[in-house]
Amino acid sequence: MLCDKCHKNKATVHFTKIINGKKIEMHLCKDCARDNAEINAEFSMENFLSDMFGEFSLKEPDVEYKCPNCGMTYEQFKRYGKFGCSECIIAFKDEIEPLIQNIHGHRRHKGKYPRQHTDDESTELNEIETLKKELQAAVEVENYEKAAQLRDMIKSLEKKEG
Repeated sequence: MLCDKCHKNKATVHFTKIINGKKIEMHLCKDCARDNAEINAEFSMENFLSDMFGEFSLKEPDVEYKCPNCGMTYEQFKRYGKFGCSECIIAFKDEIEPLIQNIHGHRRHKGKYPRQHTDDESTELNEIETLKKELQAAVEVENYEKAAQLRDMIKSLEKKEG
């Protein structure tokens, strides 16, 4: 598909705008998209992230929370979409966890395994993680017999892992 503006280059940016129920689509090359003030004014990662973080705030908006290390407030974090230091993630944990849960489907970073290389060790790690989730679920429903079996399986896998 060619760029709607210059009609020369391949369109790599696809912009959709809905105004009063009317859908307007633009397909632009990277150069024309860079020059288009309408796209650049409305979309930036900072605006995108600050809008998302603003929706998921759990604490009262009139109370100002600050990072004890760098002094950044939660409002500044929402505005810029960036942390001030490595301690901000701990200081704003209650506010950002629901957002992370919503985006990634879980609150813990698990990393990725290479596609071309799946050895026994990575499979065992996945199995241990799965068993830990099952263990937690069994404890929550008070099925302690199953929980004990799962605990023993986890211990044996961890011992084998080294």
